[in-house]
Amino acid sequence: QIAVPTADCAAAMQPDCAAPAKPLSAVDRYFQVTARGSSIRTEIRAGVVGWMTISYIVLANPSILSLASRPNDPFPFTSIVTATCLSASVSCLIIGLLANMPFILVSGMGLNSYFAVTVVQGMGVS
Repeated sequence: QIAVPTADCAAAMQPDCAAPAKPLSAVDRYFQVTARGSSIRTEIRAGVVGWMTISYIVLANPSILSLASRPNDPFPFTSIVTATCLSASVSCLIIGLLANMPFILVSGMGLNSYFAVTVVQGMGVS
C-alpha cells in the first residue's frame, strides 16, 4: 500500500508526514497503476484519447482492403470492419492482460495498402 501525503503535511513541508494508506483496487494492484505514478482516472482518459486517435482505422482499413475485391471474389465491407475490430480487440486485450502494458495494437495501414494495390491489383493475385 502507498502512503498518500495530506494537504496539512504538504503545507507544513514535513517529508515523512503521510495519511494512512488507502487500500488499492484490484485493477490498481494488477496493473500497478499507482506504483507507476498514474491514476485510474488518468489511464481511462488516456484510453479514450488513444481510441479516438485510432478509430479512423475501423473505416479506412476496410476501404483499402475493399480495393482488393474482384467481381467474382468480393470482400464484403462489413466483414472487413468486423475483422478489423475483432483483431484490434483481441490484440489489445492480450498485450494489456498478459504483458501488463497500456498499448493499442491495430492493423497497419501501409501493409494493407501494399497488399491491396501492389499484390492484388498490380500482380493479379487474389
